[in-house]
Amino acid sequence: MSAILVTGAAGYIGSQALRVFAELGRPLIALDDFSTGNRWAIPPEISVFEGDFVDHELLSAIQAKIPFDTIIHFAAKTSVAESVSRPELYERENFEKTRRLGEIAQSFGVRSFIFSSTCAVYGATERARVSEATPTRPDSPYGSTKLAAERALFSMPPSSRMKVSALRYFNVAGASPEEDLGQANEKVQSLVSLCAEAAAGKRSEIVVHGTDYPTLDGTGVRDYIHVVDLARAHLDVLRWLEQDGNSEIFNCGYGRPFSVREVITAMEAVSGKKISVRSGPRRTGDIPAIYADSSKIRRLTDWSPKYDDLREICRSAYVWELKRPRT
Repeated sequence: MSAILVTGAAGYIGSQALRVFAELGRPLIALDDFSTGNRWAIPPEISVFEGDFVDHELLSAIQAKIPFDTIIHFAAKTSVAESVSRPELYERENFEKTRRLGEIAQSFGVRSFIFSSTCAVYGATERARVSEATPTRPDSPYGSTKLAAERALFSMPPSSRMKVSALRYFNVAGASPEEDLGQANEKVQSLVSLCAEAAAGKRSEIVVHGTDYPTLDGTGVRDYIHVVDLARAHLDVLRWLEQDGNSEIFNCGYGRPFSVREVITAMEAVSGKKISVRSGPRRTGDIPAIYADSSKIRRLTDWSPKYDDLREICRSAYVWELKRPRT
């Protein structure tokens, strides 16, 4: 059986995906430069390679040792704020290198390529609920470079046998059901993980960036998806591709929007702790509200979320925060 190569395998989502993909019984290859990922997050039975995901010599050596016909590409820069201050970094890491990886994959005869994209490609939209057909007008270099990478992958020559899917993530949060694997990158943190830190006594307060948005309580509204459900979406999309599915883009969210204040309240409820909150200015690149129309992935694949519950997402993140190793 051909192997599956997972880039960014030591990261938050990549490491969860390794566990999910293990049920296929196929060899898994973890590739990471460990600049932000954690080696301990990779199961010991999985082959691990350290390096850049566009190092052609390294990829050739991996292919010669453990032939792979599938790439799940998680490796990326993911901070909207950082992308605003360092757009050239995001242009290189998220767009140029993803395009190059697609070209390498094509030359290797890879059959399935699943790309980690983002709802940031939509930007501020007329309607908060977005489908894959919603016009894309990204408001940040992060969103722009992810959209450019999507377009590059879907523009591969028609002679290629490689099928491509891009999964547009909404706000990913939570930890594994075993409570032993969760968000551990202190450079990139979500609202849920910040709230978990505050509830665990590791952060003195939460700053709400923007309290004057045109939403019910004035704070930003987002769609929060449990990291395990997101990991399973990749598996279900791969199965669909391998069963004669076509190259497609999929939204990955629950379609249930929650405000910043609602997330804070949910974390307080599951932890039993009061969180200190301070109002701050809006951040560049943030938008008022967005949530997913995920009917397409539900219709075309077997994806059926198991953790569609904000309190469960917050609870798992909080329990993980109480025990997670410091990196």
